[in-house]
Amino acid sequence: MRALISLQGVRGIQDLVERATARTKFELGHACRTTALAVAERAKQNTPKDRGDLAASIATDGKGTNYRVGLVDRNIMSRGGSNSAHLNPSVYGVWYELGFTTRKIDRHAFMSPAAEAEQDAHEQRISAALTTAIGGR
Repeated sequence: MRALISLQGVRGIQDLVERATARTKFELGHACRTTALAVAERAKQNTPKDRGDLAASIATDGKGTNYRVGLVDRNIMSRGGSNSAHLNPSVYGVWYELGFTTRKIDRHAFMSPAAEAEQDAHEQRISAALTTAIGGR
């Protein structure tokens, strides 16, 4: 499960980004990175409290205008048991996000609300960077 923050839009804006100066590309990338880090922090705060394993497994990576926020694919042996689905946050995290009725896990979304909460701030950051690029204030 991942939240993907990327700059997408109408062809004119994409062309502008491709022709943008290094400074503008840096500003757009900085806006995307800032948003990805904010989404990760909100998602960590939203996670169910399962000894902190799920929150600690939320990671951000990327470069330029493409950043990803997701769960690290790893087994945490301290969770106990032999079931890899129970040991791996990238598996049981999806159960919390979407719910899993046969395992009696109620939906407790943490990633999607975090991404949605950062949408307006992300749009403002991108707008500010593009406004500066075309000479407006």
